[in-house]
Amino acid sequence: MTNRKQRRALKEPSWYIADRIFFKTHPNRDYRLRLLVKGEFDPQPVPPPRLGNLNFVVVQCVARIAGNQQMRMRHAVDLPTPVRKHMRLFDDSYLDQVPISGVVLFPKGVMA
Repeated sequence: MTNRKQRRALKEPSWYIADRIFFKTHPNRDYRLRLLVKGEFDPQPVPPPRLGNLNFVVVQCVARIAGNQQMRMRHAVDLPTPVRKHMRLFDDSYLDQVPISGVVLFPKGVMA
């Protein structure tokens, strides 16, 4: 690893790198749903999830800048636990509504 990559690895947490890689490999996507990483929103803690729910993060790629640079926003959301099993199925048409409403409506088959 070069010195530049080593310095970057020390500064950037794993979730930050994973978000960057996701949007780089999926240039047609604007949103990503993933589990919240402990301490990600420190020093402002995220409230614990309600019973039967998990804390997720909706990551929005707001802009792509020349040279593979990205501008991203993150929103912590409290969603039902079954979302974890199906979170890779969510596309931009669902996730663009999550930060505003805080809920995602599922067909009954997904809830099981």
